[in-house]
Amino acid sequence: YGFDRGDEVIKFLGAIVADVAHEHAGEPGIAGHLGGDDFVIISSTDSFRDVCEHLIERFDRGISNFYDD
Repeated sequence: YGFDRGDEVIKFLGAIVADVAHEHAGEPGIAGHLGGDDFVIISSTDSFRDVCEHLIERFDRGISNFYDD
């Protein structure tokens, strides 16, 4: 799919990471982008499972938009 499509997917993932961290990570929830396709979410130990589940669900729901028929 090329560099441009890959860049779009990274931006898509970054938006999801930021939203999920804000909505589900609790205190001290924070999202970070280390570079390229490397992201991190710092969350409380009580919320990490919720963070992971929401992140995976949102990614799975939207990733098909980046594939050609």
